[in-house]
Amino acid sequence: MATRKFFIRNILRQVSLIQEQIVIDRRPIEFVWIQGIIAHLDVDAREMILDDGTDTLLVSTEDLVQGIHDISVGSYVMIQGIVIVGEDDFGKVILVRARLLYDLSPSVTSDVNMETLWQYEVMESLRDFTQTPVLT
Repeated sequence: MATRKFFIRNILRQVSLIQEQIVIDRRPIEFVWIQGIIAHLDVDAREMILDDGTDTLLVSTEDLVQGIHDISVGSYVMIQGIVIVGEDDFGKVILVRARLLYDLSPSVTSDVNMETLWQYEVMESLRDFTQTPVLT
C-alpha cells in the first residue's frame, strides 16, 4: 500500500480502527506522510510534537535508524510512518510511529514556497484518496 499525504487535522479527526485495520475516513491506510515544524522535542524519550498548521501530533521516533540529534525545535521536517490508535485514562490516543524522518529546514530556507506547495500536494492527495474504496 502507498504512503499517503495528510494534514494532521485529517488524521486526528478521521482515523479509526476497523477490523484491526487503521483507516482514515473509512479507507484503509498503511503509511502516512506528514510535514511540519517541530514544536517540542524529547530526545531521551524519542518523541516529538509536530505542528503542521492544522493541528499538532505526537510522533514517536523510537523506530528510526538515524538519530534525531541533528534536528531541533523549529526544524521543518518530513515524516513517514504508521498511525497508532490506542486508549489511555483520558480517552483515545493517536500518534505516528516515524519510519523515515528528513530535516527539510535547509530546503525551506532556499525555497520559501516549499511549505505552501506542501499544502497543495496534500489537497491533491486527499482528492485522490477519496477515490479509494471505503471499508464497510
